[in-house]
Amino acid sequence: NPLTPIQLSVNLLKRARDEGSPEYPVIFERTVELVLRQVDNMKRIASDFAAFAGARASRPERLDVSALYSEVLDLNAAWASEAKVEVRRALCTAFVRADAHELRRVLINLVSNAIEAMPQGGVLEASITLTTGKDGRLMVLELRDTGVGLSETARSRLFEPYFTTRTHGTGLGLAIARRLVEEMNGTIELEPRKDLDRGTVARIQLPLLPETAESA
Repeated sequence: NPLTPIQLSVNLLKRARDEGSPEYPVIFERTVELVLRQVDNMKRIASDFAAFAGARASRPERLDVSALYSEVLDLNAAWASEAKVEVRRALCTAFVRADAHELRRVLINLVSNAIEAMPQGGVLEASITLTTGKDGRLMVLELRDTGVGLSETARSRLFEPYFTTRTHGTGLGLAIARRLVEEMNGTIELEPRKDLDRGTVARIQLPLLPETAESA
């Protein structure tokens, strides 16, 4: 898809030059901006495919999820404000063993999806809690939006490669997210909110490192 507007714009630019069009300088500037924008788009697509293929070796480390979660929320604060989305946080310290780059990628995908699901504005609730599962102590990270919600069809196919309800992107974001979280020995799910008649909750569970469980 990015190659088509590049080709059309370059062809128009060449014709304007060949015909000596007085609009050539304006067309040149517009074409350069479009090409640069589409190259950035292709870089993101290439990054998605590389991540989906597992081209990058994972580098797990001791990681404070609350600090990383706050970083991602701060990164999207301006976008949320422009979209009239109020962000509420209830985070606690939670140490896990994970690759910071990979977990950041997962969180960016979830936060972006949530903001895009609220085109008329809304509330985004970000939380971290600690609980006990059958295999020990767990960190539960949740992201609740008041957006358009999920249809049954979309929910059943969310983690399929190339499936998307949007008009842009590769449809690999959630497929990549699930693979990365599962490689961290965790789980990820998206479901309709039960406390509202709209909205979605995204939930990630990861094993806590012993130091967090003991301090908790």
